[in-house]
Amino acid sequence: MLQKGARHTMRPEWVSRDSAPPYRITGTENTVLIILVISDELYEAFAYDVPHVPFASLPGMKERAITIGGMSKSYAMTGWRIGYAMGPHVLLKAMQLTGVPHTISVNTMVQRASEFALDNCDDIVREISSLFRDRVNFSYEKFRNLPGIKTAEPKGSFYLFLDVSETGMDGEEFADKVLKEAGVVTIPGASFGPGCGNYVRIACTVPVDMIEEASQRIRNILV
Repeated sequence: MLQKGARHTMRPEWVSRDSAPPYRITGTENTVLIILVISDELYEAFAYDVPHVPFASLPGMKERAITIGGMSKSYAMTGWRIGYAMGPHVLLKAMQLTGVPHTISVNTMVQRASEFALDNCDDIVREISSLFRDRVNFSYEKFRNLPGIKTAEPKGSFYLFLDVSETGMDGEEFADKVLKEAGVVTIPGASFGPGCGNYVRIACTVPVDMIEEASQRIRNILV
């Protein structure tokens, strides 16, 4: 049974795990009472210092968790538009009532390719994860030392989320300036929700020489 009075304080809660932007891997010590979790674990292969722990593997969660995954990140199949959900049959059946219009058009070729990748490409995924970890670490060292830039050290995914407030610009202004004057593309933080207006996101997936060049170009217009 639910604890007495729990119905008075129940609310939906968004828990970000290995996400974009990532930077913190959620622990379990503050998880007190959870009825149902839909856990987006798209970046499960890119948890670095702390191993990825599927939410459904936590005590008591197997029958109350739906795990969402996909092929675009771990298997470099961005644009193929395919993902999957795992969970108790009764919950997936309920999802299917609204999800069919969004999944019915996935073509056979993409499904077969995804099946092959899931069955045969674990070693490649580990290689990609190791490569991106090195690029993330390299990017962190380069960008955290730029004038007016602050950023947390990522613990997962393959992005940096740069706080540009000390440059005197917000994220939109900064992104526009570095695009026009440095030829470097960033994503304004406002795209990721309230409270992110002073940030920009950069991807650390390109070779380190390009990361080096991008950081130097940005430095040149900030000094």
